[in-house]
Amino acid sequence: MNQLENKEVKKQGIKELIDSFKENEKNELESEEAEKQEIKELLDYFADNKMNPNDQLLFQHIIEKKLIKIMKMELDNLDIGIKFDPENTESQDNDITLSFKRQPDNIDENNFNGLVTAGGFRPAFNGIKPNITIHSYLQQKGLQSDDPKIRMYSCEHIFYVLFHELRHYKQYLMAQQQVSSKENLAFGRDFVLASYMYDFYKDNYDAFAIENDANLMAGNRIQELLGENEFYMRSRFLYEGELNTGRYKYNEIDEYGKRHTKKRVRDDAAEIFIDYLICDQKLKQVFDIAPILNKEYNSDDFTKKTLPQLLTEMKEEQEELSNVDSISEEERNELLQDSKEMYYEIIFKQLLSLKKGEISNVLKVISMDEFKCLLEDMKQYFDKENKLKVRKAEKMYMTQRTSGEFPSLYFVKKNPLKKFRKKSKRLDNYYDSKKLVINKVEEFLKEIEDKTQEQLQQRLTNDFKNYLKVRKDQEEYNVKEVASMINKNTKEIEGEDR
Repeated sequence: MNQLENKEVKKQGIKELIDSFKENEKNELESEEAEKQEIKELLDYFADNKMNPNDQLLFQHIIEKKLIKIMKMELDNLDIGIKFDPENTESQDNDITLSFKRQPDNIDENNFNGLVTAGGFRPAFNGIKPNITIHSYLQQKGLQSDDPKIRMYSCEHIFYVLFHELRHYKQYLMAQQQVSSKENLAFGRDFVLASYMYDFYKDNYDAFAIENDANLMAGNRIQELLGENEFYMRSRFLYEGELNTGRYKYNEIDEYGKRHTKKRVRDDAAEIFIDYLICDQKLKQVFDIAPILNKEYNSDDFTKKTLPQLLTEMKEEQEELSNVDSISEEERNELLQDSKEMYYEIIFKQLLSLKKGEISNVLKVISMDEFKCLLEDMKQYFDKENKLKVRKAEKMYMTQRTSGEFPSLYFVKKNPLKKFRKKSKRLDNYYDSKKLVINKVEEFLKEIEDKTQEQLQQRLTNDFKNYLKVRKDQEEYNVKEVASMINKNTKEIEGEDR
C-alpha cells in the first residue's frame, strides 16, 4: 500500500468514526425503553415460574425472539447502517448473522456460552459473514432452578451473553477502522492472535483484552438497562483490573531444549508474536483481519515502521484531526488524545533500540525542541498510566478480598493483598524502566546539543578572529555583518548534525 492509499484509508476511518457520533437522541431513548421492557417481561415471568426441561418451545419462541429483537435494537443504536433482518437472522444478505445451538450434541468441546466469528477472526471461518452464535441449551439449566434468585440471574445472563458477543462485533469493527487508539490496536492484535494461535488464546482467555473488555461492557449494559446490580458492579472492578494489568503466559524453549513458562505484559507479549507473523512469516492476511495494524507496520514490505515514519504520521494525523470541524470540541480532543497515546506506545518501542548515531534521521522530521517536548510528554503519560493501573489493580484485589456472596467472580482467591503489593511493585518497576529508556534518549540529545554548541563556539571564535584581522583598520564593526555570520554558522552546524 503506497503512502497515498494509506492516507485515504486513514481519512476514511476518521470519517466513519465521526459519522458514528451522529446519533438521533429521541430514537435512542425510545429504543432504550423498548429494550428495558423486553428484558423486564422475561424477568417478571421467571421470578414466578421455572422452565420445564422438556419445554424447548418456550426458549425457542419466546426467549430467542426477544434476543433477536434486542440485537436489532442494539445494532440500530450503533447508527452506522448495519443490515440485520430479524425475520431471517441467518440470511447472507445481513451484514451480521445470528444463530442458536439448541441441542447438547452440537455443542463443541469448549462449551462456550456464545461465539463471534467475523471475517478473518479464526481462520476456519474465513470468507463468511460475521456471525454470533448463542448456545441456547447451555442457558437453560439455571432457568429450571427452584430458586427464583438463580432463575433471575440466569435470565439476566442470557442477555449478558448477547451483549458480550455484540461487543466483540463492535471490537471487530473498531479494529477494521484505522482510527487511532490504544484500545483499537489491542483489539486488532488480539483478533490476530486468536486467529493464528487459537491454543494460546484459550490458555490466556482471562487475560485477553477483547474478553475483559466484552465482559466489562456487557455488565455495564445490563446495569444501564436494569439499574445498578452488586454482582456486575463487583465484576466491573475485576475486569477493569485485568484489562489494565493483564499478562500473557507462553512457553519458551531454551538452548538446552528445556521448556519454560514465561509471563509478559499483554502488549509486550502480543508484539513479539505479531512481529513474527508479519515480519518473519510475512502474512498479508494479518492486515485483512486487523487493518489497524497498518499504524505500526508497513503492509507493503512487512516491516515495522521506523521512528521518523511514526513521528511524521503522528504529526500529520494530529493536524488532520485538529482541522475536523464536523464534531464537538470535546469529541475532537478525545480523538487527539487517543491518537497521541497510541503513537506514544508504538514510538516507545522504537526508542528502545534507538542509537545516538540514528538521531540525525529523526531530527530531519522533527526539531530538537519538539523532540525534547515529546519525550517529556511521554514520561508524564507513562506516570499517569502507572498510577491508573495501580489504582485499577487495587480495586480488583480489594474486591477479591471482600468476596461476599459472589466467590465465583474471582480470578485470584488467595492472599489478594500480597498479590496487589507484588503487582504494584511490578508496575512501578515496569514504568520506571520505560522512563529510563526515555532519559537515555534525552542524554543523547543533550550530548548532541553540547557538541553543537562547542562546534559553533569554536567556529565563531575562529571566524571572528579572521573578521577582526580584515577590519582592524576600522574603529567600528558592522553589527549586521556579525549577526549574519553567527546565524549562517548556526544553521550550517545544525545541518551537519542532522
